[in-house]
Order: sequence, then structure tokens, then C-alpha cells
Amino acid sequence: MNLHKLSNVLVVIVAALLLLAVLVILLVGGFSLFGFLRVSLLQAFGFVIAITASLFFFLRLVHSIDSVPMRASIVVFIIGVAIFASVSVGKAYLFQYPMCVQSFGPGAGPGLPLQNVLTFFRQMDQFEWIDDIAHNPNRVPPPIAIASADDPLSSASGRREPELIRLTLETKEVLAEIAPGIVFNYWTFNGTVPGPMLRVRVGDTVELTLHNNATSLHQHNIDLHAATAPGGGGEATVVAPGESKTIRFRTLNPGLYVYHCAVSNMSVHMAHGMYGLILVEPEQGLPPVDKEFYVMQGELYTTGALGRSGLQAFDAKKMLHTQPEYVVFNGRTGAIVDNMHACHLPRKLVH
Repeated sequence: MNLHKLSNVLVVIVAALLLLAVLVILLVGGFSLFGFLRVSLLQAFGFVIAITASLFFFLRLVHSIDSVPMRASIVVFIIGVAIFASVSVGKAYLFQYPMCVQSFGPGAGPGLPLQNVLTFFRQMDQFEWIDDIAHNPNRVPPPIAIASADDPLSSASGRREPELIRLTLETKEVLAEIAPGIVFNYWTFNGTVPGPMLRVRVGDTVELTLHNNATSLHQHNIDLHAATAPGGGGEATVVAPGESKTIRFRTLNPGLYVYHCAVSNMSVHMAHGMYGLILVEPEQGLPPVDKEFYVMQGELYTTGALGRSGLQAFDAKKMLHTQPEYVVFNGRTGAIVDNMHACHLPRKLVH
């Protein structure tokens, strides 16, 4: 086969592979997945063009020199690149997932088997689209008891006795924007980041039911740092998709505590948005304040650089190196500013 025919065959093969990739994406995830990946596809298209041109250059070089040592050097070069690419991925993850997709959740480690990635793409249309992932910082449960302003340690007005408090949380894996045009697969409690703020008092018995939405791809649980139980209740609340479990615990110590998903790999679940706060008020209540806000900081580790549009996969390597692309309050950029409203000041402060 002469060089001209070989070049034509190369172009046809590359074009066929690109078309096949587009068809597979449309077959697996439809036009929604294609839209999310359009930036990556355009980048891949440019990369393939560059590779094709490089191969064409090598073909011409080999054809012009037409020597056994030159051809042998090309073969050695290709083998060396293949070894480098394989070793750089790591032996443990070599066949777990493609280099173009870092991870959409925890497997045995930061990587996922390729089958799980394909499952994510196939079920992506089942994930609920959340218009605003941010938990409104103004949505704070009212105080259970207000201590006297003159004597915070005195008996609180409106103080109630310990009672049974029933709470329900749902773990949901959803799609939402980190910033306009930048989409992330959040894992949540009740569809927001952070999850809802829980508020009880010392001595309450909390009956908490955790339900894992049937569309979830992963097991989840809840570790309440306010609960004196194995793993903060985490060991007793592991729920598969579509499953529910209920636990009871007594709040023994006042304080503001974190709750989060603790299924292995715990840091992966938290890096997807699975955290919140539970406030255990002291028996005498808390001192009165003008306004309470609910704000939590989180880090998002995306494969795309800061500001890159489209669907962003979770990057486990950046998480292990603590190199987040986004450091946000309440799940997304602008979540606090967008939900802050002017308040009326007392007349004596205005004048």
C-alpha cells in the first residue's frame, strides 16, 4: 500500500472512531449527556486532529527514510508511550476506569469500575435536576428555648421538657450547577448542600429515619457527631438505593455538631456535598440574638479547571492532594450573596 492510500485509510479510521464515539454517547445518555460533554468532545476532536497529523508526519518520515532502524525506533517509541500511560494510571486502577473519567463515587478506592461509570451515564436522565443546590442560609429552625437576656443562665422562657423528636432525611444524588453552565453530580441530604439544619435540646430522644432515593447509585448513611452510638449512628443507617432505616438516640451533650455520610470512602461522599449541622441546645436555652444564619463551607474537586463549563466529574486525585477547584459556602458560588436581603434597622441606628 502506498503512502497516499495509507493516509486515506488513516483519515477514514479516525473519522469513523469519532462518529462512533458520538453515537455511543447519544445511545447511552442522549442529547443531555452530549450537551454536558460538548466542551470535552470539542477538546478531544482537536486532540485527535493533532494525533492524526502527527501519525501522518511519522508515516511520511518512515516512508522517506525507509530503513529498518527507523521503523524499529518508531515501534519502540509507541511501546514506551504505552508503558508510560499504563504505569501512570497505576496498577490497581489500570482496568478500573478510563483516564478521561476520574470517578463518580467510591469503589474500592478513588477509582470506579468502568461499568459503574457507564451506569451513571445511562441513568443520568433519572437524576433530579435541582435549580438551586444551595441551602438558603436564612432557613434556620426556630430556637427551642430563649434564655433571659439579663441572665442567660436563668430558666428560659418557653423552655420545654425533653421529648421524642421524629426526623426524616432522604439521601439523593442530583444534578445542579456549581456556577452558571458548570454542572456537578451532587450527593445530598434532602436535595440541598448542606443538608437541613437539625435542632433539638439536651435530653431529647431523636428518632431519625434515613431513606435512600431509589435513583441513587450508591449506598449512604449518616454519622451524627451528636449521637453516642457506633460511628455516630453510621453503622446502623447504611441504606441501599430505595431502602430506609430508623435509629433512636438520646442527646446527652449540648453543642453544634456536624453530621455527614460515612460510607467508605467517606471523604468522597462529603466532597460531593453530604454534610450538615445538628444543634443540641442546652437545657437553659441560648442567649437571644437578632438573626441566625446557616452557613457551611465546602470544597468541590472537579476534573475541569476553574470556570470550565459542562458536566464536571469528581476528581479523586485532586481530593487526595487537597487541591479543590471550588471553595464555596452552601454548595455553590454566590449562594450566600444571592440569598441575603436588606433588613430594617432600628430607628436609633438609622439616625
